[in-house]
Amino acid sequence: MNNSDIYDGYTSPGADPSERRLTVYLSSSGVKAYLKHTLDATAGYRTLIDSKWTCDPAEVLRHIENAVYDHPEVLDDYECDVLVESDKVMWVPAEIAEDDDIRNTVYTSLYTADPDDIFTDYPDENDNGLASLYYLCPGLPAFLRRTFPGARVTSQHTQLYRRFKGRVSDDASAFADLRNGQMDVLIFNGQNLLMGATHPYSDENDASYHILNCLRQTDTDISKCEIYLSGDRETRTAIIADLRDESNYVRNAMLPRIDSPEGMPTAALICATARRTSDENN
Repeated sequence: MNNSDIYDGYTSPGADPSERRLTVYLSSSGVKAYLKHTLDATAGYRTLIDSKWTCDPAEVLRHIENAVYDHPEVLDDYECDVLVESDKVMWVPAEIAEDDDIRNTVYTSLYTADPDDIFTDYPDENDNGLASLYYLCPGLPAFLRRTFPGARVTSQHTQLYRRFKGRVSDDASAFADLRNGQMDVLIFNGQNLLMGATHPYSDENDASYHILNCLRQTDTDISKCEIYLSGDRETRTAIIADLRDESNYVRNAMLPRIDSPEGMPTAALICATARRTSDENN
Protein backbone atom coordinates (compact mmCIF):
# COMPACT_ATOMS: atom_id res chain seq x y z
CA MET A 1 0.00 0.00 0.00
CA ASN A 2 1.44 3.40 -0.98
CA ASN A 3 0.86 6.76 0.63
CA SER A 4 -1.87 7.65 -1.86
CA ASP A 5 -3.99 4.85 -0.36
CA ILE A 6 -4.05 6.47 3.08
CA TYR A 7 -6.56 9.11 4.14
CA ASP A 8 -7.17 10.15 7.74
CA GLY A 9 -5.87 6.81 9.00
CA TYR A 10 -8.08 4.75 6.69
CA THR A 11 -7.44 2.91 3.48
CA SER A 12 -8.88 4.48 0.38
CA PRO A 13 -12.33 3.65 -1.03
CA GLY A 14 -10.68 1.01 -3.20
CA ALA A 15 -9.81 -1.08 -0.15
CA ASP A 16 -12.06 -3.87 1.11
CA PRO A 17 -15.30 -2.14 2.21
CA SER A 18 -16.14 -5.11 4.45
CA GLU A 19 -13.60 -3.69 6.90
CA ARG A 20 -15.62 -0.48 7.24
CA ARG A 21 -18.89 0.36 8.92
CA LEU A 22 -20.92 3.33 7.66
CA THR A 23 -23.32 5.33 9.83
CA VAL A 24 -25.55 7.80 8.00
CA TYR A 25 -27.59 10.33 10.01
CA LEU A 26 -30.48 12.07 8.24
CA SER A 27 -32.56 14.98 9.48
CA SER A 28 -34.75 17.73 8.05
CA SER A 29 -31.78 20.11 8.26
CA GLY A 30 -28.78 18.02 7.25
CA VAL A 31 -26.93 14.80 6.51
CA LYS A 32 -23.95 13.40 8.37
CA ALA A 33 -22.05 10.23 7.48
CA TYR A 34 -19.21 8.53 9.36
CA LEU A 35 -16.93 5.65 8.44
CA LYS A 36 -15.42 3.40 11.11
CA HIS A 37 -12.83 0.64 10.77
CA THR A 38 -14.40 -2.60 12.00
CA LEU A 39 -11.14 -4.45 12.66
CA ASP A 40 -9.45 -1.75 14.75
CA ALA A 41 -11.41 -0.91 17.90
CA THR A 42 -9.14 2.05 18.66
CA ALA A 43 -9.50 3.71 15.26
CA GLY A 44 -11.37 6.98 15.06
CA TYR A 45 -14.01 8.02 12.59
CA ARG A 46 -13.74 9.49 9.14
CA THR A 47 -16.42 12.08 8.37
CA LEU A 48 -17.67 11.55 4.82
CA ILE A 49 -20.60 14.00 4.85
CA ASP A 50 -21.44 16.97 7.06
CA SER A 51 -24.06 18.94 5.14
CA LYS A 52 -26.49 21.45 6.65
CA TRP A 53 -29.33 23.48 5.20
CA THR A 54 -32.50 25.39 5.91
CA CYS A 55 -35.25 24.55 3.48
CA ASP A 56 -38.96 24.16 2.87
CA PRO A 57 -40.23 20.83 4.29
CA ALA A 58 -41.23 19.80 0.78
CA GLU A 59 -37.57 20.04 -0.29
CA VAL A 60 -36.02 17.85 2.42
CA LEU A 61 -35.73 14.70 0.29
CA ARG A 62 -34.12 16.63 -2.58
CA HIS A 63 -31.49 18.03 -0.23
CA ILE A 64 -30.82 14.58 1.23
CA GLU A 65 -30.46 13.08 -2.25
CA ASN A 66 -28.05 15.83 -3.33
CA ALA A 67 -25.92 15.46 -0.20
CA VAL A 68 -25.63 11.70 -0.66
CA TYR A 69 -25.00 11.71 -4.41
CA ASP A 70 -22.45 14.52 -4.07
CA HIS A 71 -20.41 12.12 -1.90
CA PRO A 72 -20.36 8.85 -3.88
CA GLU A 73 -17.98 7.14 -1.46
CA VAL A 74 -20.93 6.49 0.88
CA LEU A 75 -22.42 4.29 -1.86
CA ASP A 76 -19.65 1.68 -1.57
CA ASP A 77 -20.67 -1.72 -0.27
CA TYR A 78 -20.24 -0.96 3.43
CA GLU A 79 -22.04 -2.47 6.36
CA CYS A 80 -24.47 0.39 6.86
CA ASP A 81 -26.76 1.88 9.48
CA VAL A 82 -29.08 4.76 8.62
CA LEU A 83 -30.52 6.88 11.43
CA VAL A 84 -33.53 9.07 10.78
CA GLU A 85 -33.84 12.01 13.16
CA SER A 86 -37.54 12.66 13.54
CA ASP A 87 -39.58 14.78 15.94
CA LYS A 88 -42.67 12.81 14.84
CA VAL A 89 -42.02 9.64 16.82
CA MET A 90 -44.90 7.69 18.34
CA TRP A 91 -44.37 4.78 20.75
CA VAL A 92 -47.07 2.09 20.54
CA PRO A 93 -47.62 -1.54 21.59
CA ALA A 94 -46.13 -3.92 19.03
CA GLU A 95 -49.58 -5.33 18.19
CA ILE A 96 -50.57 -1.96 16.76
CA ALA A 97 -47.45 -1.72 14.62
CA GLU A 98 -47.91 -5.24 13.27
CA ASP A 99 -51.34 -4.46 11.79
CA ASP A 100 -50.78 -2.07 8.88
CA ASP A 101 -54.29 -0.63 8.90
CA ILE A 102 -54.31 0.04 12.64
CA ARG A 103 -50.73 1.36 12.54
CA ASN A 104 -51.55 3.84 9.79
CA THR A 105 -54.79 4.98 11.44
CA VAL A 106 -53.14 5.53 14.81
CA TYR A 107 -50.11 7.36 13.43
CA THR A 108 -52.02 9.61 11.02
CA SER A 109 -54.45 10.58 13.77
CA LEU A 110 -51.59 12.68 15.15
CA TYR A 111 -49.22 13.28 12.21
CA THR A 112 -49.80 13.88 8.52
CA ALA A 113 -47.96 11.21 6.52
CA ASP A 114 -48.54 8.82 3.66
CA PRO A 115 -48.59 5.25 5.02
CA ASP A 116 -45.74 4.27 2.66
CA ASP A 117 -43.52 6.89 4.31
CA ILE A 118 -43.95 5.68 7.91
CA PHE A 119 -41.07 3.72 9.42
CA THR A 120 -41.49 1.11 12.15
CA ASP A 121 -38.85 0.04 14.69
CA TYR A 122 -39.01 -2.79 17.20
CA PRO A 123 -36.30 -1.66 19.62
CA ASP A 124 -36.44 -4.63 22.00
CA GLU A 125 -34.49 -7.27 20.12
CA ASN A 126 -35.55 -10.03 22.52
CA ASP A 127 -39.02 -8.73 23.40
CA ASN A 128 -41.13 -7.08 20.73
CA GLY A 129 -43.65 -5.67 23.19
CA LEU A 130 -42.96 -2.11 22.07
CA ALA A 131 -42.61 -0.35 18.73
CA SER A 132 -41.89 3.17 17.54
CA LEU A 133 -43.39 4.76 14.45
CA TYR A 134 -41.76 7.76 12.80
CA TYR A 135 -41.69 9.87 9.65
CA LEU A 136 -39.35 12.47 8.16
CA CYS A 137 -40.41 13.35 4.61
CA PRO A 138 -42.27 11.95 1.59
CA GLY A 139 -40.38 9.36 -0.44
CA LEU A 140 -37.61 8.70 2.09
CA PRO A 141 -38.20 4.94 2.62
CA ALA A 142 -38.12 4.31 -1.13
CA PHE A 143 -34.95 6.40 -1.50
CA LEU A 144 -33.20 4.44 1.26
CA ARG A 145 -34.20 1.07 -0.18
CA ARG A 146 -32.70 1.85 -3.58
CA THR A 147 -29.68 3.84 -2.33
CA PHE A 148 -28.63 1.83 0.73
CA PRO A 149 -29.98 -1.69 0.05
CA GLY A 150 -29.61 -3.91 3.08
CA ALA A 151 -28.98 -0.99 5.46
CA ARG A 152 -30.50 -1.13 8.93
CA VAL A 153 -32.77 1.89 9.37
CA THR A 154 -33.77 3.20 12.81
CA SER A 155 -34.74 6.47 14.45
CA GLN A 156 -32.65 8.38 16.96
CA HIS A 157 -35.18 7.36 19.62
CA THR A 158 -34.51 3.68 19.02
CA GLN A 159 -30.77 4.08 19.47
CA LEU A 160 -31.19 6.10 22.67
CA TYR A 161 -33.73 3.60 24.01
CA ARG A 162 -31.44 0.63 23.43
CA ARG A 163 -28.47 2.33 25.01
CA PHE A 164 -30.20 3.66 28.08
CA LYS A 165 -32.70 0.91 28.87
CA GLY A 166 -29.88 -1.42 29.83
CA ARG A 167 -28.57 1.17 32.27
CA VAL A 168 -31.71 2.03 34.20
CA SER A 169 -32.25 1.17 37.84
CA ASP A 170 -35.36 -0.34 39.42
CA ASP A 171 -36.55 3.20 40.14
CA ALA A 172 -37.49 6.09 37.88
CA SER A 173 -34.90 7.29 35.34
CA ALA A 174 -34.96 10.06 32.75
CA PHE A 175 -32.59 10.57 29.82
CA ALA A 176 -32.45 13.81 27.85
CA ASP A 177 -30.31 14.24 24.74
CA LEU A 178 -29.92 17.87 23.66
CA ARG A 179 -29.02 19.03 20.16
CA ASN A 180 -29.50 22.15 18.04
CA GLY A 181 -32.51 23.46 19.94
CA GLN A 182 -34.24 20.09 20.20
CA MET A 183 -34.17 17.38 22.83
CA ASP A 184 -35.20 13.75 23.00
CA VAL A 185 -36.56 12.72 26.39
CA LEU A 186 -37.01 9.10 27.51
CA ILE A 187 -38.53 8.34 30.91
CA PHE A 188 -38.45 4.87 32.47
CA ASN A 189 -40.00 3.30 35.52
CA GLY A 190 -37.61 0.42 36.01
CA GLN A 191 -37.48 -1.31 32.59
CA ASN A 192 -40.81 0.16 31.45
CA LEU A 193 -40.81 3.13 29.09
CA LEU A 194 -43.28 5.74 30.33
CA MET A 195 -42.58 8.40 27.71
CA GLY A 196 -40.51 9.00 24.62
CA ALA A 197 -40.84 12.48 23.15
CA THR A 198 -38.98 15.19 21.22
CA HIS A 199 -39.33 18.84 22.23
CA PRO A 200 -37.86 22.07 20.84
CA TYR A 201 -36.21 24.42 23.31
CA SER A 202 -35.14 28.03 22.95
CA ASP A 203 -32.63 28.35 25.82
CA GLU A 204 -31.40 26.55 28.93
CA ASN A 205 -34.42 27.60 31.00
CA ASP A 206 -36.74 26.20 28.37
CA ALA A 207 -34.71 22.97 28.27
CA SER A 208 -35.00 22.51 32.03
CA TYR A 209 -38.72 23.21 31.88
CA HIS A 210 -39.38 20.54 29.25
CA ILE A 211 -37.42 17.86 31.12
CA LEU A 212 -39.22 18.57 34.39
CA ASN A 213 -42.59 18.87 32.64
CA CYS A 214 -42.15 15.43 31.05
CA LEU A 215 -41.46 13.99 34.49
CA ARG A 216 -44.57 15.66 35.90
CA GLN A 217 -46.70 14.35 33.02
CA THR A 218 -45.68 10.80 33.92
CA ASP A 219 -46.35 11.37 37.65
CA THR A 220 -42.70 10.67 38.41
CA ASP A 221 -41.32 11.63 41.81
CA ILE A 222 -38.72 14.09 40.53
CA SER A 223 -36.77 14.21 43.79
CA LYS A 224 -36.03 10.47 43.53
CA CYS A 225 -35.60 10.27 39.76
CA GLU A 226 -32.18 9.65 38.23
CA ILE A 227 -31.70 12.21 35.44
CA TYR A 228 -29.02 11.69 32.78
CA LEU A 229 -28.01 14.28 30.18
CA SER A 230 -26.20 13.91 26.87
CA GLY A 231 -25.65 16.00 23.76
CA ASP A 232 -24.86 19.71 23.60
CA ARG A 233 -22.22 20.40 26.24
CA GLU A 234 -23.03 24.08 26.78
CA THR A 235 -26.71 23.44 27.44
CA ARG A 236 -26.00 20.48 29.68
CA THR A 237 -23.62 22.54 31.79
CA ALA A 238 -26.17 25.35 32.07
CA ILE A 239 -29.08 23.19 33.25
CA ILE A 240 -27.44 20.72 35.63
CA ALA A 241 -27.58 23.10 38.61
CA ASP A 242 -31.27 23.86 38.02
CA LEU A 243 -32.16 20.20 37.74
CA ARG A 244 -30.21 19.39 40.90
CA ASP A 245 -32.51 21.77 42.75
CA GLU A 246 -35.32 19.31 41.91
CA SER A 247 -33.60 15.92 41.86
CA ASN A 248 -31.03 14.34 44.14
CA TYR A 249 -29.39 12.54 41.22
CA VAL A 250 -28.42 14.42 38.03
CA ARG A 251 -25.37 13.61 35.95
CA ASN A 252 -23.99 13.37 32.43
CA ALA A 253 -24.69 10.10 30.65
CA MET A 254 -21.66 7.88 30.09
CA LEU A 255 -21.12 7.36 26.37
CA PRO A 256 -18.37 5.79 24.25
CA ARG A 257 -15.84 8.38 23.07
CA ILE A 258 -13.41 6.84 20.60
CA ASP A 259 -12.17 9.95 18.84
CA SER A 260 -15.73 10.90 17.90
CA PRO A 261 -15.92 13.88 15.51
CA GLU A 262 -17.04 17.28 16.73
CA GLY A 263 -20.82 17.53 16.51
CA MET A 264 -21.43 13.80 16.03
CA PRO A 265 -25.03 13.20 17.20
CA THR A 266 -25.35 11.06 20.32
CA ALA A 267 -27.57 8.53 18.56
CA ALA A 268 -25.03 8.14 15.73
CA LEU A 269 -22.23 7.58 18.24
CA ILE A 270 -24.29 4.95 20.08
CA CYS A 271 -25.17 3.20 16.84
CA ALA A 272 -21.63 3.25 15.43
CA THR A 273 -20.15 1.66 18.56
CA ALA A 274 -22.94 -0.83 19.34
CA ARG A 275 -22.73 -4.52 18.55
CA ARG A 276 -25.46 -5.62 16.19
CA THR A 277 -27.38 -8.82 16.90
CA SER A 278 -30.21 -8.59 14.39
CA ASP A 279 -31.46 -6.70 11.36
CA GLU A 280 -33.84 -3.80 11.79
CA ASN A 281 -37.36 -3.47 10.49
CA ASN A 282 -38.40 -0.48 8.45
